[in-house]
Amino acid sequence: MNDAQLPIEQVEPGAILGQDLMDDHGILLLPAGAVLTEGMLQRLRKAGVIRLTIRAAAADDSGCPGDEQLAARIDYLFRGSGDSMPMRELRSLVAAYRLGKRP
Repeated sequence: MNDAQLPIEQVEPGAILGQDLMDDHGILLLPAGAVLTEGMLQRLRKAGVIRLTIRAAAADDSGCPGDEQLAARIDYLFRGSGDSMPMRELRSLVAAYRLGKRP
């Protein structure tokens, strides 16, 4: 999979961040694999970010996110949820629902 460096103006919501985005002090702003939303892009522009490394995705005629994008989004949403049994079960159910699979 190839990543592309793009000016932030060319990045569309739904794009997947190809590498960790750090600020000038080494603080993680967004992890690699984060699915970018319009709100995230607006905040990054305000913070002075001018380029992003975006994960190249296979073309999809439907315009819908693929399984890889959905899985990356689920990983991002559950990133700080811990590893308790209830959270693993919830993540599993969300993944099954979003990916259209039965648990």
